[in-house]
Amino acid sequence: MAERFGDVFRSWTCPTLVIWGHADPYLPVSYAERQRDYFPKAQVVVLEGSGHWPYADDPERVAAILLPFLKTALSNADMR
Repeated sequence: MAERFGDVFRSWTCPTLVIWGHADPYLPVSYAERQRDYFPKAQVVVLEGSGHWPYADDPERVAAILLPFLKTALSNADMR
């Protein structure tokens, strides 16, 4: 599906955050950086010691990354 929708994703200008678990047993950590193939301006964060569900493995750390990202994204959004 990525190839099918890649051009659409690349055209999006919305802020994008990728949080990836370094120890994900299903999707290799190399896929984290590949997200930039489709979301060129993505902020990519890889959490050491986290697996497939970083939000379950380390919710405090995910919140510490996600909440400032959302605050910035919302404050920069055109709310008209």
